[in-house]
Amino acid sequence: MLKKKTCHLCNEEFYPAHTNYHYKKQHPDFDLVKYKKEQQKLKLKNHKCKYCGCSIKNGECCSSDNCKEQRKKEKEKDVKVKNKKRKCHLCGEEMSNYNPSLHYKKKHPDFDYESYKEELKQSKKKDCKCRYCGCSITRGVCCLKKSCAKQKLADDNIIKNNIKFEGKIENYDFISCPICGYKSTQLTNHYKNVHNLSYEEYHNLYPDLICCQKYKETNSERFSKEKNPAYQHGGRLSSNSVNFFKYVEGKADYTIEEVRAKKKQTLKENPQKRKTRVEYWIERGYSQEEAREKVRERQTTFSKEKCIERYGEEEGVKRWNDRQEKWLKTMNSKPQEEKDLINKSKVLSGNHVSKNEQEIYNYLKNIFKDIESQFILRNEEGHRLFDMRIGKKIIEYNGDYYHCNPKIYSSNFINKRLNKTSREVWEKDEKKIQLANKLGYEIFTIWEKDYKEDKTKILQECLNFLNQ
Repeated sequence: MLKKKTCHLCNEEFYPAHTNYHYKKQHPDFDLVKYKKEQQKLKLKNHKCKYCGCSIKNGECCSSDNCKEQRKKEKEKDVKVKNKKRKCHLCGEEMSNYNPSLHYKKKHPDFDYESYKEELKQSKKKDCKCRYCGCSITRGVCCLKKSCAKQKLADDNIIKNNIKFEGKIENYDFISCPICGYKSTQLTNHYKNVHNLSYEEYHNLYPDLICCQKYKETNSERFSKEKNPAYQHGGRLSSNSVNFFKYVEGKADYTIEEVRAKKKQTLKENPQKRKTRVEYWIERGYSQEEAREKVRERQTTFSKEKCIERYGEEEGVKRWNDRQEKWLKTMNSKPQEEKDLINKSKVLSGNHVSKNEQEIYNYLKNIFKDIESQFILRNEEGHRLFDMRIGKKIIEYNGDYYHCNPKIYSSNFINKRLNKTSREVWEKDEKKIQLANKLGYEIFTIWEKDYKEDKTKILQECLNFLNQ
């Protein structure tokens, strides 16, 4: 029975053969020829090649060589399936695989082919098992379990991505998952959804396989400076800032002091959570020396080596020299007092004030209110850091190992911490004393060994020296 068409103007139904008659009778002013041409153009616009997706006038494929080859291969496959033959299980005669029922009707008219076909289907169903968990299924390669469906999806994506990234450079254009071989520009969602791994677990196992180089470059450009939504927010998005929008708008149920105190307490209780602490790297399997090196790398934000690595040798050296010149100009423009404070903080970084030295300082502070600790003296030869002074008198506390106590160590002993011999350490300390003497200071030196043996005696000697 012929299917009726509906008029797009009056919605009346009519047979395709009566199209011209309907429009002449019902819509005499309507240009049917023009309408047909427009409809044909629309069809041509929407018609796309089955293989490459480009728009074509008619048929399944465009005139490109690749599409023609693919179409030819498909036809050859269809011909092979039609021409493929199999043997009859009753007489052993070869028959067409395309329509075996014809053979059974001619050669074995009494045989019930339909019931035999159903039995074959049932036997195939029994033997069909899920590729991933092994349970019996009616069809396909995987059952409907969530875990199996995830694995199947991962396998399908691997096949698709192998085609997608064919001919591209690994680690630059894409990276491969070391667990399953899945290829992508970044694997953040993959290891969570497919392998049930957290970011930290995956990062510890494969720290260099998070995203490809091209992805890093494009995203760093996309979110650099003004393009970053949080660029120069002035503390508006940080709960550690007074300008945090919740504090300003009065929406916060907590104060900035509470936030800072809580953060400080958390970091104090869990030093292994900070990448700038040695404990963080030791917990992840690094040795003590390796952990210290990692912390040093993490804290080094700007160096000549980093400039060369990022910008190349010529441009890197130029940037480094520009930065150094700018820093020197800034330093020279500061007053001498501010320079001394900066140099003091630099000299103090890495130096540790021992408990014994702190004890002596606290004792003397109760008696001499004008005592000063950790100060710098300078002349044309250079500058040195000293421990304590009152007026023109200096008290130096020397640790036995760091300063190589002559009562304990010989002149050839090598101090591994300073990588110097005892003689070199003594010469350095002697120059320090000479610098102070030239500036009119007297020095009293306390050795760690003497202080530990008799604290009362040493403290009395200090008082006698200061009261002279």
